[in-house]
Amino acid sequence: MSQRLTGRIAVVTGSGQNIGRAIAVELARQGAKVVTNSRTPGNAAGTATDAANEIKALGGEATAVFADVSTTEGAKRVVAACLEAYGGIDILVNNAGWGQVQGMPEVTDESWETDMTVNLRSQFVCARAALPAMMAKKRGRIVNVGSRVALNGTFGMAGYAAAKAGVIGFTMVLAREMAPHGITANCVMPTATTPKVEAHRRSRAVLTGVYQAPSNKHMPEHIAPLVAYLATDEAAKVTGQLFHITGGDITHFSFGEVKRMLTKDGKWSVDELVAAIPAHLGPDLGLKAATVPPAAT
Repeated sequence: MSQRLTGRIAVVTGSGQNIGRAIAVELARQGAKVVTNSRTPGNAAGTATDAANEIKALGGEATAVFADVSTTEGAKRVVAACLEAYGGIDILVNNAGWGQVQGMPEVTDESWETDMTVNLRSQFVCARAALPAMMAKKRGRIVNVGSRVALNGTFGMAGYAAAKAGVIGFTMVLAREMAPHGITANCVMPTATTPKVEAHRRSRAVLTGVYQAPSNKHMPEHIAPLVAYLATDEAAKVTGQLFHITGGDITHFSFGEVKRMLTKDGKWSVDELVAAIPAHLGPDLGLKAATVPPAAT
């Protein structure tokens, strides 16, 4: 099997465990030198050091950096450590994230801000820190980890869904602005069985009375090859794209595509819309399967 990322340098945030760790290991298998990251220091399981040691055991190169990448200082520290250790940065995977399950009446200002900071601001400050080095080389790959919750919502995750919707918009802007610099930006929305997702399932079951059993066919390791592909030279023209992946299923979303349009000369009246919208856009524009919450990642 070829190593398509030989000589490339990658940073994977939130890569001590689960999906982030699987991505870091796959990038290393493809030949990349990898900076792993977690907020928790030490050598225990689930830390950046633990992930880096796994990569080294496989014969790869890795450096662990402990930092809270939702802060400007933490983002700068991770990128600076990458530049110091390996002399550049070619790939940034914005994986760090956090979620909580709360019904809307229980959402506090503090929990909302935490969702925005960890899930959205972290991607902004890390990309901003990495872009100067990428732009200088006129090459870069940014993969932002989103969630399909941003598209269809789920019970009890208003802040998380809103933040991940922001990730999609942020990715699209990055793709447009950075295209002249040879830098791509794409969004991958994974669904995989992890301890965090299982905890969310059980919390949502309290709100909805519906429990979705986990599947061992949808594991973090299934997510990693798509992220690695988006980091390759072969994916140089793939940018501004939105993918969902679970198990062996990859769905490409044409985000922003017009579904239907109504048009007339001048202003619509309410009476006209009462007649036109059901006739031309469909009689039922409500949520589909609203009582069955989709899995969150």
